[in-house]
Amino acid sequence: MKFWRPIHFLLNALKKSENSADRLIFDSIRLARPNTAQWSPPIPALVDTGSSDLMLPIGLARKLGLPIGNLTPAKFANGQLTQVPTVMADVNFAGLQLANVACGIGPDEVPLLVGMNVLRYFDMNVRDGRARFTLNDEAVTNELQAYVSSKADDEEE
Repeated sequence: MKFWRPIHFLLNALKKSENSADRLIFDSIRLARPNTAQWSPPIPALVDTGSSDLMLPIGLARKLGLPIGNLTPAKFANGQLTQVPTVMADVNFAGLQLANVACGIGPDEVPLLVGMNVLRYFDMNVRDGRARFTLNDEAVTNELQAYVSSKADDEEE
C-alpha cells in the first residue's frame, strides 16, 4: 500500500546502516483489547521518540483481535502526509498501564514502535548502552488532573 512506502524507506536505511542495531533502543510491551485485561505476553518493541503514536504491525493487531478503526492522518519522517488505519488498545509499558491508546497500523515488516503517546509519561536515561524508563510523576499528575477536570465539567453540564 502507498502509505507504507516511507516505512519501507526507513527499514532499508536501517539495513544499510552498519551496526544500526547498536544505536536502537528496544524494550518490551504488553497489549490487550480495551477493557479486557487479557494481556499479551511481552512483545519486543522499538522505542521511537520521533513517532507521535504507537505503531503496530497489522498481523499483530489481527492476532490480538484488536478492532481496526478509521483512517487517521499521519506524517512520516520524510515529510509525507498520508492516512493510516488505527486501533485502540490497552498498553502496559515499563510498569504503567494505559487504557484506550490510539495505535497506528503498519505492515508486518515494521517492528512494533513505541511512540510519544506512551513515552510522554516517562523520563528516559541511557547509560552504558541501556535505556532506563522511570515514571515522570509530573506528566502523570497533569494527565490525572485533566481527566478529573473533564469529568467535573461533564457533571456540570
